[in-house]
Amino acid sequence: MNADIGHTRSGLHRSIGRGSQHGATTVEFALTIGLSLTLMFAIIEFAVAMYNQGVLVHATRLGAREASLFWVDPPQITSDSDPRQDQRIHRDTILDAITDWTENFVVSFTAEDPGDPVLRLRGATVAAATPVVAPGDEVRIDNAFRFRGPVTSVLSGAFDYTQRARAVMRVE
Repeated sequence: MNADIGHTRSGLHRSIGRGSQHGATTVEFALTIGLSLTLMFAIIEFAVAMYNQGVLVHATRLGAREASLFWVDPPQITSDSDPRQDQRIHRDTILDAITDWTENFVVSFTAEDPGDPVLRLRGATVAAATPVVAPGDEVRIDNAFRFRGPVTSVLSGAFDYTQRARAVMRVE
């Protein structure tokens, strides 16, 4: 008889314990899934930001490479022109190569496109369409993109991360 009483008490205790755990499991799941999804999307957003950084660096280096390989501008060549004045770079061609690359490959969660790259020659911003260059001159390209991701902007308010890239090459 004592064995029957012990068996019923443990069965009663188990059934009471099981019934009260159903709500706790739901609450734990709700807390865990929210945190897990936030962490997963933050990792994905970080990966996208690093991908964009790679694209910016590559596009900037591509532009600097284009600028380091000067072109001879045939309309500038005359019989009395100085051959050193014939070595020129085409600013618009260089900037178009960079913006074509970044506009096609940068992942943006907003409608914002990457900014215009800045081309510098001998420390000054290039304003002329075809500036004269000499072998050994340094050409510098600065490029920037303001990255705004959906997860980090929600978590930390207006989170804007400006990604920057710079490439410097000598004219051949």
